[in-house]
Amino acid sequence: MYGPDAKVREKNHIFDTGVSMRPRQGFLGVLVLLVCSSTAAPAVWIALPDSHRVLAVDTASGEVLVEHSFDAAPTRLALTPNGMYLYVACHDDGQTYVIDPEGGALYKRLPYVVPVFAGADSVHYYAPGLGGVYRNEVDGYNSKQLAYLPDTQFSYDYALTPDGRWFTYIQRYLPRPGRELAEPPTYRRIAVCDLDNESGTYLELPGEALRAAVSPTGEYGVAATLEGGLVLFTLAAAPAVAAQIELPEPAVELSFGNDGVWLYCLLPGELRVLGAPNIEDEPVVCAPPVDAAGETELVAGVLDPDSAIYYAADADGRLWLRRPDSFEFELLSELGEAPAELILQNN
Repeated sequence: MYGPDAKVREKNHIFDTGVSMRPRQGFLGVLVLLVCSSTAAPAVWIALPDSHRVLAVDTASGEVLVEHSFDAAPTRLALTPNGMYLYVACHDDGQTYVIDPEGGALYKRLPYVVPVFAGADSVHYYAPGLGGVYRNEVDGYNSKQLAYLPDTQFSYDYALTPDGRWFTYIQRYLPRPGRELAEPPTYRRIAVCDLDNESGTYLELPGEALRAAVSPTGEYGVAATLEGGLVLFTLAAAPAVAAQIELPEPAVELSFGNDGVWLYCLLPGELRVLGAPNIEDEPVVCAPPVDAAGETELVAGVLDPDSAIYYAADADGRLWLRRPDSFEFELLSELGEAPAELILQNN
């Protein structure tokens, strides 16, 4: 058997930045449009680069709860586990804006980074830096190097186990306006770091690195390639490839369920649910309804590991959800444009 078991609208325009984690007055124009009381349902935060907006959508009703506007295009998002700070990374201007998720107050600006967090720890975030992987203070500027690797340039997608031990990242060059390289590098590897032992190594991939994820149990990691490869590897004293398969399309997003048994692999045309470590077995395949042209391209997704509900957005700006043990997607909301990323906030 396959498939996991089910077990204020405000509009804020950010036009300047601060350096203190205390909200600064006079930097934000705020227009209150609607106030919604919080519910038990999680919210999906959505980066909309074309309109320079970030939205929070109620997963119970599909209604927009909060809307923030930026001068630059938001491309990646991160949220502290306690929900206090939202990190909005804008690749084109090379900055990450740290804001109050609800009111939009700007706390500080960082060089481009997409933080990851260890379990419920909201005091620190983890990210690659010069010469390795660092643990940084959320409400401060101190950092500590935890693993040493010679090359972290163009770190693109990274993941951390809840216990804070295993950190993986891939590297991928994305051109930035005015800073394009004549001969951009191509990376066919994933870095695997044991932060407890301050060590790191590279695993070779069969193609150009594209996406990465780690199991919450700390047993496995997975990497996807631009050519459609999917590589499962062990997280151990000597990380090694355990299995690899070819997907019909390159992966858009990768997630593990809470138990580490199920791997969710979003492709442009479908969601595949695979069993780990036996990713070679027949997957559960779910696809959203096609549009008038006979197709639907999925461009972003996120898993709610608590409910095993998967949320996906398509290139036409529709937000879908797929419930556990279902082969169908349900329409949740109309966003109006294609998002760059989805992340989940559980209340």
